Amino acid sequence: MKLPKPELYVIFTGNKGRKPDKIFLSEEFFEGADIDIEVKAKVIYESDTDDIINQYIIFCKVF
Repeated sequence: MKLPKPELYVIFTGNKGRKPDKIFLSEEFFEGADIDIEVKAKVIYESDTDDIINQYIIFCKVF
């Protein structure tokens, strides 16, 4: 049985500025310490596209 590769995403509703495209659990919450389970997530920011994710980000900014 072939399983799909897991992918994690974080939707960021603020201004991108100089924010990274990927974040790591150890860096965000444990000051980069060596932890037993490392999690890497791709960050999704607002863009110029008209897809459902971008519509969700714009919706979140309203509320």
